Amino acid sequence: MHQLIFYVIIDGKERFIFYEFDKSKFAEDSIMEIEKIKQDFSVCKVKDYSLVNLNAEYSFIGKTDEEKSLVCITSDVPPNVIQRDDGWKGFRIQGILDFSLIGILSKIAALLAENSISIFAISTYKRTMF
Repeated sequence: MHQLIFYVIIDGKERFIFYEFDKSKFAEDSIMEIEKIKQDFSVCKVKDYSLVNLNAEYSFIGKTDEEKSLVCITSDVPPNVIQRDDGWKGFRIQGILDFSLIGILSKIAALLAENSISIFAISTYKRTMF
């Protein structure tokens, strides 16, 4: 087992998160970093996806039997939104994480919760973003 250490600064406070992991589950030469995304984001409920710009730099859609959702850069919010929540900031975990790794998201979420920072996490096949 190896130990991964996250170093973060939140509201001027330095924090370390320690996480033990099996290095063999990471892709070769994989380095894990947390990268801040510079844009402001909005979380939206949309009527339909007809006006969503899927070619935008960031566009994440989700659909259930109850609603259609969109997370995008605030300036890319389409006019057919039903509800929206603006002012979200984002960061992402760099590197490719094996699906069998357990606890990385919960460790970061716990640190942010300790500092009264709410999260909205989304994942693609390759990345996890907050």
